[in-house]
Amino acid sequence: MNRFICLLILLLLSCESDKAPKINLKAPQYSLPDLEGNTFSSDSSSSLVVFWATWCKPCLLEIPALNQIHRKYAKHSLKVIGMNVDTPPLEKVHRVAEQYKIEYPVLFPDQQTKDDFGGIKALPTILLIHNGNIEGKWYGSQPKSILEKAIDLKLFPPNANN
Repeated sequence: MNRFICLLILLLLSCESDKAPKINLKAPQYSLPDLEGNTFSSDSSSSLVVFWATWCKPCLLEIPALNQIHRKYAKHSLKVIGMNVDTPPLEKVHRVAEQYKIEYPVLFPDQQTKDDFGGIKALPTILLIHNGNIEGKWYGSQPKSILEKAIDLKLFPPNANN
């Protein structure tokens, strides 16, 4: 029971942080199938990578905020990438993508890709990638304001001369 309480406190504290937890890992390169069966490959742009599943209620509730982030930062070369971890059949993923009007790419990672990202211990798992590095990693749903603040700090760092 004490272990559960400690874990819950840790999770709550991580949700209150206004900065991305610093990771300092090189972001993996990947080429994965998307919803249409095309191959989507990583590139050098910044991204918010979100591991999710159709059965994960917090993941589904986060989709509208991720759509907003996707639209807001697209002009600044930041991409939101959905990494769906459902197991086949994947027809449900297509239905959910339509129902929730997902605007960003949805990819299907293999186990190696999940491991390359440092493992997926909870859903959603959200990673902020900037300049080829994993700059932040959150377990569990995060408020849009927390994600935007972390993105802003990476894309628009405060001017050191002021």
